Amino acid sequence: MRIEKLERTKELKRKTDLREIHRDKFINNFLNATKRYLNIREEIKMEDMATIDRIEGEYAVCELLNGDMVDIPLKQFKQRPSEGDIFNLEIISNNDRIHYDVKEKNIEEMEKRRRIILEKINRLKKR
Repeated sequence: MRIEKLERTKELKRKTDLREIHRDKFINNFLNATKRYLNIREEIKMEDMATIDRIEGEYAVCELLNGDMVDIPLKQFKQRPSEGDIFNLEIISNNDRIHYDVKEKNIEEMEKRRRIILEKINRLKKR
């Protein structure tokens, strides 16, 4: 009788240990899967224009259309930028990192803005 109780106790302990091991594995697998899911983020792309405000060392300080100022390495420009130039820009956000892909110089937008400024100057001169 005592031996049976002892063996049953051992068997219950073994089953309990196995349940705990399986529970721990399940919890760890669940947590790992959740972490992987939360780290997967969709890449977001958006088009914008950047006006070169100034050149500082190896960076062009640019103003985006929304007024934000960003530093873009000069090596990302296909041609050497100068103050006042406007470039088309693709902003890529992925996993909390932002990358600026500089496209071509937007000459049409630059001429449009120059015309507007000249018109304002001419109106001021007429006063």
